[in-house]
Amino acid sequence: MMTREKCLKIVEQTDAFYKVETEIQGYKAEMYNYRLAGYTDFKDYNAWELRGICFIYNDVLDKWNKFIALPKFFNLNQTEDYMYDDLKDNIIIRLQEKLDGSMITFVRLPNNKIAAKSKMSFISPQAQEANKILEENVNYYQFVDYMLKTNMTPIFELVGPHNQIVLSYNNTELKLLQIRNCDGLFIDTSLYIEKFKLKSAILFEKDFCDIDYLIASKKRASNIEGWVVTHKEGMYKIKTDWYMQMHGLVTDALRENLLIKTILDGNIDDILAQLDDSEKKTFIIETEKKVNYKFNYLVKSFLELREDYFRNHNNRKSFSIKYSKYKTFGLVMKTLELDINEELVEQKVKEYVLHITRDLGKAKDWLDEN
Repeated sequence: MMTREKCLKIVEQTDAFYKVETEIQGYKAEMYNYRLAGYTDFKDYNAWELRGICFIYNDVLDKWNKFIALPKFFNLNQTEDYMYDDLKDNIIIRLQEKLDGSMITFVRLPNNKIAAKSKMSFISPQAQEANKILEENVNYYQFVDYMLKTNMTPIFELVGPHNQIVLSYNNTELKLLQIRNCDGLFIDTSLYIEKFKLKSAILFEKDFCDIDYLIASKKRASNIEGWVVTHKEGMYKIKTDWYMQMHGLVTDALRENLLIKTILDGNIDDILAQLDDSEKKTFIIETEKKVNYKFNYLVKSFLELREDYFRNHNNRKSFSIKYSKYKTFGLVMKTLELDINEELVEQKVKEYVLHITRDLGKAKDWLDEN
């Protein structure tokens, strides 16, 4: 299983993954996540758990307590190890709807209090809404409390009218997705859903739902994003054609400027899953690798320049003399007065890349740069 030491090593080795240091009720906390990362990044570094995994420091015991989330998994036919031939013989042990919201987990602090977290924040609107639900619903509190006491992690999706992406939800709810034990294994949720009267992702009868049935169903299903399939070796996603159309995702635009935007918007996974193994798919995969590398490098450069400004310069003149030729120099100068976090840095870099690749010629030139 993933340890804090392994997480730190991965962050040191590659720009694709990063760490956020924060505090929650006076306790030090670390959260780990990915920027733009492809399948090979996760596989090469065995970084499947760096998707919101959290460590909280207990100063009395001098120990970092670990809280996991859902590991990274991919769409059917998106990449190697997730192709139809890789998965067709795996027995489905759980089939549930793919919800369209935000992942929520809970941690127990050293003072015994429980706090909600979204993927990378204890104070996001989603985390605050989850805390409110826990405070107001005794069944949810008792369930989460029991889970954490028995070293199990319940993983929820927060859905609602203020948190929708494509699908519409009338009510704000926490829906149980999965339960993982301390070894990361998935635990059957059905008993707990009934016992604690929890909302959950819709579970489907798995006995008649093989992979071929789901592939056929995705072409005719509507008002559902898709399905999450759990089997003994892991998980994969299948998204419906209806959802892809509603999301505005198309597969015929190979112009580099449009492709870069699709990658930066985080939609390339769904595009790749729709393509057969062809020259088009190979071209998109290679472009994705270039964009990921360049984007992550710019984010890391931004953070390093900004840190150097406040540590060693703190005046614009000397900083300009040293860094004016760096690509992220202008971005850093424009944001010196802002309270910066990883999310904002990524947004600023995304805006910068979209600006300099806004037409086809500039996009091709940017991709060809070393």
